[in-house]
Amino acid sequence: MTPPFVWTDAQVRTALDVQPLQACDLIFTGISTDSRTTREGDLFVALSGDHFDGHDYVSDALGRGARGAVVARAVEAKGVCVYPVHDTLLALGQLASYRRRALDAVVVGITGSSGKTGTKDLTRAAIAGSRRVHATPGNLNNRIGLPLTLLDAPGDAEVVVLEMGTNEPGEIAALTRIAEPTIGVVTTVSESHVEKLGSLQGVLEEKLDLLRGLPDFEILVEPTLNILCYRHLNGDG
Repeated sequence: MTPPFVWTDAQVRTALDVQPLQACDLIFTGISTDSRTTREGDLFVALSGDHFDGHDYVSDALGRGARGAVVARAVEAKGVCVYPVHDTLLALGQLASYRRRALDAVVVGITGSSGKTGTKDLTRAAIAGSRRVHATPGNLNNRIGLPLTLLDAPGDAEVVVLEMGTNEPGEIAALTRIAEPTIGVVTTVSESHVEKLGSLQGVLEEKLDLLRGLPDFEILVEPTLNILCYRHLNGDG
């Protein structure tokens, strides 16, 4: 089994472009966002949402052995590394982006209105017989799940298969910037999430952000190629 990726203070500072509140010479053996599953040696990222605030659980994470925390407000944390940031969700993505660039792997990004999880599972199964593959667990495909999948990728992974979902405009673009996929797969374009994206055209534009994020020489797979997508890709609308 490949040893876990070990983070040095210098790597964390580079990824986040910040300085710790005090001198830090510790190393971190993992990244955690849930104090209940934090392990000895982790760096805890205090995420906040509508109904939770990870800053309230920094002390719990430290009690479980975390050696540092990434925070957006002041917390009680003595004798550990504390990295102050403006947005901890953005910081999680920055850490994942750093990890992705350290991987020597093909990264497959899969998005679409439906069929993402099944396509991801089939892709992983097809590859697993000949390559070391790491994939999104379940359907953890948002701005938390995708970074955590990358952060958990073993160093010897040859292929990383990432499911990419969206609930608002710009989310696929944000995930694509983090994942830097080598291959993009769009499963379908339909009226799923049209209430958040405005129209079917809005859904298409959101999914095509995966294509826009691929380097020119890379690959996009669009298995259904419906008329709306076909016209867009060919400049007809």
